[in-house]
Amino acid sequence: MFETLTPESDGRWLARCTAVIAVMMTAAMVFYPLGYDQAVFQLGGSMVLHGSIPWRDFIDTKPPLIFYIYSAASLLFGDHSWSIRAFDAIYQILCAWYFLCILRRDLGSNIALLSASLLLMMNAGLGFWHTAQAESFALFPSLVLADVALRAPLVPAKRAMWLGMIAGLAAMLLVLLKFTLVLGAVAAFVWLARNRQSSSGAKRNFLTSFAASFILLSGLLVASLALTSSLSRWVEVIGWLSHYSAIGQAGEPLWQRWLLDFPHWLVASISPTLFVAAIAAILYVRKRGARDEWPLIGLL
Repeated sequence: MFETLTPESDGRWLARCTAVIAVMMTAAMVFYPLGYDQAVFQLGGSMVLHGSIPWRDFIDTKPPLIFYIYSAASLLFGDHSWSIRAFDAIYQILCAWYFLCILRRDLGSNIALLSASLLLMMNAGLGFWHTAQAESFALFPSLVLADVALRAPLVPAKRAMWLGMIAGLAAMLLVLLKFTLVLGAVAAFVWLARNRQSSSGAKRNFLTSFAASFILLSGLLVASLALTSSLSRWVEVIGWLSHYSAIGQAGEPLWQRWLLDFPHWLVASISPTLFVAAIAAILYVRKRGARDEWPLIGLL
């Protein structure tokens, strides 16, 4: 008469309820106001719609792709403050669906759905300032990069070459959103280079096509900048950014800058520092065993 709930059915209901809440939270992002960054991107996107070209007609610290994304949102939903929010909400839901498809290949359906839902909830919970940013729209190329890197060791050498081309395209999209996101491409490249599960032919084809497509697309980017008379301004921006992020400043000794900036570096690097320490503790425990309690205390 009454259906007995099993752990699997409990997990299914939990995953489904979490997914519904995640979608509702993401849909509510439409009501987020624009922060300073989003207002600047909105202005740049409006200028792009009227024929302006980034780095030629206006300059920002971000690469040009974010302005074309904002212009696409205005083209689809009109020139409103909520247009980019609606675009971002749909974009994040589609990315979560893609993430779900990736996870379901190796994990159970409930765990995959729960993970994808938590991804949506974490993004929506960032608030109005940290959503609809360049990093937000880097999710899809990042997922593509992770997807092809995970597939590459399991496919024939010929198909690995095509996956490498897709990885190069995803890496270029990351760079066009934010220069420092090239570290994601470097991580995928190094990870696969050190992966021992893939055959030598598949690994060689993937890494070669990965690097070749990224270099080719970089050349096309430089050529497009030259054709639109934006190359010289781009060089100026790169020079300004390198000076902006430099450790030493002109006329100040390096040791003096180090002493002044050390507290800031310490606070800013505490999370990755603890992460690296935790990984080191895990590796130490695996190698030496759990007899010594200090690595475990450090891990906790």
